Amino acid sequence: MGSDNDERGTNLIFRKLRNTARVAKNSVSDRVVEILSRPGATFQDVAVCVRGAQGRVAFETGDIDAGLVWAGQSQGLIHDIPTVAELIDRIIKGATAIIGQRLTALVR
Repeated sequence: MGSDNDERGTNLIFRKLRNTARVAKNSVSDRVVEILSRPGATFQDVAVCVRGAQGRVAFETGDIDAGLVWAGQSQGLIHDIPTVAELIDRIIKGATAIIGQRLTALVR
């Protein structure tokens, strides 16, 4: 999502409205940031851009420029999209390694 697939690939929107949210950087969120940076801008100025129905279109079609896509800094930790089985195997291997390295006295 966004131009960078890390936490910098996001926009913080609604800051001026004291309701900050992090969303994927795309044409919609760029426009919201730009509009709300104008003096006197209000939520009404961006309401049509931030409708939840448009975000749904983005998820259903894969067109992230269709609406807002909520995001977080953790997207910077995503480097691939494994299958569920691969993900579970990674979690188990990681936990086993941590237990073996840090908790050896407990597993004896």
